[in-house]
This record gives sequence, C-alpha cells and structure tokens, in this order.
Amino acid sequence: MRHLKEWARKSLVTLTAVLSSCTQIPIPPYQETTTTKPASQPASRPATGYEFSLTPLAKYNPTIQRNRLQISDRLRVYLENGIDYVDNLLEDHIKIQDPLKFRELIYSEALKVGYNKEQVIDLSPQQTIELCNKIIANRVNYFGTTHDFQSRTKRDQVLRRLKKGLEQVLIDPLAPEKQKQDATEKLGIMKQLEESIKKQDSYEDKLSNPNMFLSGKQDDEPVDLIFEREEEIICRHYAKIEKGIFFMLQIDNQKLKNTYIATYIGDIPKRDQTTVKHCWNQIATVWKELGRVHVGITFSDPTWFDVGGDGDGFDWRHFRDATAHNEQLRKIKERVEEELKPASQPTTMSK
Repeated sequence: MRHLKEWARKSLVTLTAVLSSCTQIPIPPYQETTTTKPASQPASRPATGYEFSLTPLAKYNPTIQRNRLQISDRLRVYLENGIDYVDNLLEDHIKIQDPLKFRELIYSEALKVGYNKEQVIDLSPQQTIELCNKIIANRVNYFGTTHDFQSRTKRDQVLRRLKKGLEQVLIDPLAPEKQKQDATEKLGIMKQLEESIKKQDSYEDKLSNPNMFLSGKQDDEPVDLIFEREEEIICRHYAKIEKGIFFMLQIDNQKLKNTYIATYIGDIPKRDQTTVKHCWNQIATVWKELGRVHVGITFSDPTWFDVGGDGDGFDWRHFRDATAHNEQLRKIKERVEEELKPASQPTTMSK
C-alpha cells in the first residue's frame, strides 16, 4: 500500500508539471516565429517588469493562460479603458439590459455566419474578434450609407455605359432622327439622376460627422437593445456592441479569461488632409512568463469591417503616425512599473 501511495504521489506531481507547462513564447509584432513552451511561473510570483507589444489583428497570437491572472490596478485601468486613457481619462462603460436574451441572440447570429456554439467557445481571442465583426456586420448597418459598396460601384459603371451609348447615337450620322430625339430625352433624365447622386454623395460626406442628425439616445442605451433592433448606427455604437458581444462570449470561453476589450478614440486622416474623431476597439491579452507580465495588444474596427474593410484597427489608416500610441505605451509602462520600485526610491510620474 505504501508503494501504491508513493506511485500516486509521483504521478500527481508529474501531471501537475505537465499542466503547468502549457504556455508559449509570444509572437512579436509583425514577425512570424516558431513558438516553444517553457514551464509557466506560479501566479503568485511578484512581477519583475512589464512587456508591451502591438500586433495587427490578422497576426494576433498571444500566449493563452486559462486561469484568470491577478494584475495590478495600475495596469487594469488601461486594459479596461484603453491605452488612450493615459491622455483623455475617459472611462469605458457599457450596459446590457437582458444578458440571457443577448447571449441567445449572439449564438443565433453566429450560426448565421457559419459558427455553431461548440466552435465559438473554443475560438482564440483573434478568432473571437473576427467573429464579432462578422456578427455585427450581418445584423446592423452604418448610419446614412447604402451599405453595399459593390452595388454602388456596379450602378456607376452601368450609368456610364448607358450614357456613352446614348452619346454615340447623337453623333452617329446614320441614326434616325427619332432615335436621336429619344437619346436626347434620356440623356436629360440621366443628367438629373447624376445631379441627384451628387447631392446624395455630399450628404453622405456630411454624415462623416453624423452627430448633427443623431439624437444621442443610442449613446445611453444598453448595447443589447441597439443590436436587437438592427438599427443604423455609427462608430461608437459599433465599438460598444463589439465589447458587449465579446463580454458575453468570455463567459463560455476559457481562452478569453485574460483578454480585455476597450474602446479606443483617435484621429483618422481624411482625404482633405484634416482628421475626424473615430472610435474602434483595443484588445489586450495578458500572460505571465519568467516573472514578467506580458501585454499583447491589437485593435479591431467593426465599423470599417462593415463598410468594406478587413476589420484591422492597427494599420496605417488608423495609426498613420506611430508617435501617439508609442508615447501612450511609454507612459503606461513607466506608471505600472512605479509600483515595482523600492519604497525608498523617489518616483517620477509622466505627465
């Protein structure tokens, strides 16, 4: 019996060692590397430093640790409110009125875009965000647009082709007079149509800042109600709906336990060289390795995904100048590492 107990004790130690080794080296931004699996560190071990990395959404592959990690309050505030919180101090909150109904609707919409529940609860953080974008685009539309850019392009191509054919009739010396009169009449109608389209385009340009038209009611409403009604929305509503969906999916997916989502507010360059305020989402996953806390960050733009983009919120269109987010991360790293310094060492806070 003593030998049996000893065998059981050694087996338990071996199993514990195997389970504790389920981590991998994080992939640095913009690089493809081979991952290895060093032994994980105990969660109670004090952090010796912080490492931040920024990665495009398509290459986002942070280390997954399924147990919820304890992190400092200094770090948590930037994960829950966005790294831009260091500059604007805007807290990031959403409301969900009926979580059970919202959860059921999310899985129903996921099925429409090709994901059953078993697949959804096993997705990585990157795959989950991509699913969120697909679900949102499938249900809501951007305010003040035709929503279908392929159809709009095809419409313009057809109009140009028809106009060219009618103009050819007018210059054809062999065309009957009645046919020329008919072509002239149709060209007149087409001119009115073109003027109408130009007016519509100018209205849509103004809708790049649609606050003048929206009542602001949606800003205070629970995200599940906005999502359920399939309303026309703008960027800040897209961002908070994606947050709400991600929060609900976190409940069932162990791979998302250490991933945080927050709205990021930045300036997007326009064609006329000016900028416009835009909201998209920051996704940050935390893991501990060799005593250090690693924070892998990417960005998702559900608005741009819906209007024809790829959903990546960390590209040259969103961060044409890297100075802003690099400076934000520098300040955050300095602030969170303040607590690691000896109490007798003077502290200096970034402004």
